[in-house]
Amino acid sequence: AKERGDAKIFLPMADALYSLRAYYVLGHYQLALDEAARLPRNLTPSQMSECVLIRMLSGLSMGDTSGASEDSYEGRLVQCLSIAMSGSDADTCAAMAEELEQQAVYDHHRVTLASAHSLLNSTTSALRVLHPCTSLDASLLKCQLYLAYDRPDLAAKALHKMKQVDEDSPSTTLGAALIALYNNDGQEAVYNVKTLSEQYGRSVKLLNLYTAAAAISGDLGRAKELIAECDEQEGAETEREDTRFNKRTIDAKEGKFTCGDEAFESAFGRAKVKYA
Repeated sequence: AKERGDAKIFLPMADALYSLRAYYVLGHYQLALDEAARLPRNLTPSQMSECVLIRMLSGLSMGDTSGASEDSYEGRLVQCLSIAMSGSDADTCAAMAEELEQQAVYDHHRVTLASAHSLLNSTTSALRVLHPCTSLDASLLKCQLYLAYDRPDLAAKALHKMKQVDEDSPSTTLGAALIALYNNDGQEAVYNVKTLSEQYGRSVKLLNLYTAAAAISGDLGRAKELIAECDEQEGAETEREDTRFNKRTIDAKEGKFTCGDEAFESAFGRAKVKYA
């Protein structure tokens, strides 16, 4: 902020949305909403669009679908993602995503559309939508999609580019954790997730990643403690799919059921887009 008389004039800066993006990508949705409310209103058009979109997406992640009814491009993006999340009408959602892609201006538009495609299990379409993007958030989603495609080599290349832009970015650290999980490197995954948790606090998303890392490392006792913390934060009515996936993973490692279980396979299909 710059002083002018008795007033503070807030000038838009390239990193004005840094904390907002970090909170959202790490699953701290209420903190993202709080941060969006604090931001100045003289942002650039790109920043304002991204702020509005993250506010809507954070609300959607917390069960608030009101953003999907807003008559704006961002509102239609959220509506498209909401349909993809529900799995209710894949054909309509895919057609809507293709139409919205023609109007996409910024990377955050394309990231949302690619997320919708990924939920529809259309990894190829998601990567096509992301191809022109250069933002860290877009690169993070590319990492996830490459892992879902069983291409850790491409994920590693995407992470290398992210490190060249900002090695300490939450998106970069999260990307490193995801690749470590895919490679069954529990120690490296734990290090990266702990780093994010210490800096930003433990969200359910980070707790789930921590649980997966602990399970991969063979520390089932710690994994159980972490999944219990997920339950405490979420509540029985709002359990995330990756929480269910982690519970089934722990049960499988303890020999309580076989991986042929249909519910487990269904959970894995969606969870692998988030982490391997």
